[in-house]
Amino acid sequence: MATAKTGNPRGRPPKPFLTDPDRYQIALFDALIFLFQMSERDASRMVTVLFSGEAVEPDGQAKKRPIPDGLARVAFEVRGPFTLEGRAATIRRKASQPISDEDAAKWRAKMALAFMVAFGGKPSRAEVVRAEIDALASEVGEHAFAQRVIVPMFEAKFATRISTPE
Repeated sequence: MATAKTGNPRGRPPKPFLTDPDRYQIALFDALIFLFQMSERDASRMVTVLFSGEAVEPDGQAKKRPIPDGLARVAFEVRGPFTLEGRAATIRRKASQPISDEDAAKWRAKMALAFMVAFGGKPSRAEVVRAEIDALASEVGEHAFAQRVIVPMFEAKFATRISTPE
């Protein structure tokens, strides 16, 4: 016997955005696209590596490629029960879903802006940049996340760069 039609779409309903554990990755995804004009595919792959990757020793082919002075060679491996492309596709799909909740839209915009401030900040204005990141994240209740993740991203931008001789 068939059940009555409910008018709802089939399948599991989507999680509310503000409880979705991928919301931080979506905010970073938005920031990368806006600030660096990255393609959605490249941005989603970078987000996946940043949040789910582990630094590993570069393989033989990567060691042979020349690198510019002042930069370090870094290789990442994605760890978890997923593939890089599969996880990146999930981020793209979730990011493309419309947000009808005003609080969720505000959260997404403020957190993306906090990431953009971190990426665009100058070392001569470090204290102002840290305060702006904190203010943006605190407006949406993410002070702890900003201090644990976004501020260290900003500070890592200006860490001593290592040049490895070939």
